[in-house]
Amino acid sequence: MLASGCPALVFLLPAAAVGLGSAVMLAGVAVYRIQSRRHL
Repeated sequence: MLASGCPALVFLLPAAAVGLGSAVMLAGVAVYRIQSRRHL
């Protein structure tokens, strides 16, 4: 299981990092838009 699990982790970890990064970026853009609407 370890031999087949390590390559899976190698591919899943970067994919998860990219997914989290994009989610955080989208959340930041949404918060920025909400704040800009409040100021306007």
